[in-house]
Amino acid sequence: MIKIQSLVCKTIAYHIHSDGTESEFNTTYYRKDDESGSSYLPIKDASTIESFDVITKEWWLVRELPIRHRENGPAIERSNGTKEWWLNGKRHREDGPAIEYANGRKEWWLNGKRHREDGPAIEYANGKTAYWLNGKSLKKDDLIEIYKIALNNNSISADLDVSSVHDDAGSDSGRRHI
Repeated sequence: MIKIQSLVCKTIAYHIHSDGTESEFNTTYYRKDDESGSSYLPIKDASTIESFDVITKEWWLVRELPIRHRENGPAIERSNGTKEWWLNGKRHREDGPAIEYANGRKEWWLNGKRHREDGPAIEYANGKTAYWLNGKSLKKDDLIEIYKIALNNNSISADLDVSSVHDDAGSDSGRRHI
């Protein structure tokens, strides 16, 4: 058996062809033991590895270049429970969060941009929230201004509670935090 000191990962990728058929291939990675500990290199002979720390399933649409894509479920399913919905190479889901992290964090995305009109686009596991429209972060002051305009137009009647809004949420510019 190969002795690797770092995390061993197995990725199962499903190619979705233009005719709708799927084909499966497996790629195995290990975490490179360098100072950063974050770069992965393929293991040339994975036949001697008995178990994997992480198993990820991914769905790809095969065109000129493969893109993440799945219409009837998440395009990425990680063994820790995290799920990501992708459509045509962009994070996208219309009927719920496009990313559901194992720790409870949820993110809403449309066409590759953080976006949610009926609530926060990010719900953190600790209860904090962040509001985004069309890929742009909204701060508490923005929400209060939008609320005042809607109230003046008689289009809402509920009280506004911004106590859980996390003003620092806009600083990550779309990067994942796990």
